[in-house]
Amino acid sequence: MAATTGAGGDPRDDAGATAASGRAEEDDARAVRRHGSLVLALVAALVVGALLAGLVAGFRVTGVVLGLGLVALAVVRVAGSSRLVGPLAVRSRAVDTVVALVLAVGLLGLSVTTPGAVPGPVP
Repeated sequence: MAATTGAGGDPRDDAGATAASGRAEEDDARAVRRHGSLVLALVAALVVGALLAGLVAGFRVTGVVLGLGLVALAVVRVAGSSRLVGPLAVRSRAVDTVVALVLAVGLLGLSVTTPGAVPGPVP
């Protein structure tokens, strides 16, 4: 059986190409993990910020902040690549976008229409 050879006729050429391809795949995997970690950190910061805003200004603000965050996520999912959104890309782009927008509209609608307590001293 003859060994496969690279472009120059040397079987070591194929090994070098395979190693370079492996390094490129590792670099891509690192980039995806980096973007994924950044996206998850931003989502966590959004949730913490919404909860803090809710403690200060009321529960409606929490719903509005989270709803706007879901709208931003939908825009990023439509405009960005799957690598950009990292682990938040679960289904197809269209399904992820529709789900995020439906949740955002529902959350924003509930936040705006739910009657809240009037701030101030209790009578």
